[in-house]
Amino acid sequence: FTFLSTLAGVGINAVDEVLDLVFDPILTMMKRANKRRTKETWLTSSQVNALWARKKGTEGLWDETTASEGYEAALASMLYESELPYPTIPDVVAYSRYHGDYDAPWGEFEKWWNINPREWPVWKWLGTQKLNTLQCQTLLKRGTMSPPDFFAEIGRIGWPDFDRDSIYDLSYIL
Repeated sequence: FTFLSTLAGVGINAVDEVLDLVFDPILTMMKRANKRRTKETWLTSSQVNALWARKKGTEGLWDETTASEGYEAALASMLYESELPYPTIPDVVAYSRYHGDYDAPWGEFEKWWNINPREWPVWKWLGTQKLNTLQCQTLLKRGTMSPPDFFAEIGRIGWPDFDRDSIYDLSYIL
């Protein structure tokens, strides 16, 4: 008869699910009616930061909301700054090439982003221009790129080995 407790547990779960289905809409209506009367839902600090950044909220609303979430004024300002749009690392790499040494943009870049210097070569490489397939084909046709260099470059671009001969042939068709 030990199975009876298992059956009772299954039965209780089924009853619980049915009661949830029946009472959930009623409870939701009651919660909404209560909230209409008490008006206790606030905007979040993130929502107020977005409004404040767009000049659609008042400083008083911003102060009140961030204080109600427990932020000291200095931390609230930092929270606001952290949620503002900011250029991506590749954008700042490009900016640094124009506003610093274009061959060595790290000096300008590090004024804007705090990244691990070990990662810098990857970010710098991602921010450099690379030859595309059409440019490689043009250089090949002009004779300024040798066939071995062409095959190496289109391999680096990402063409699989089985397509490289076709890409080479297309250089002379286009």
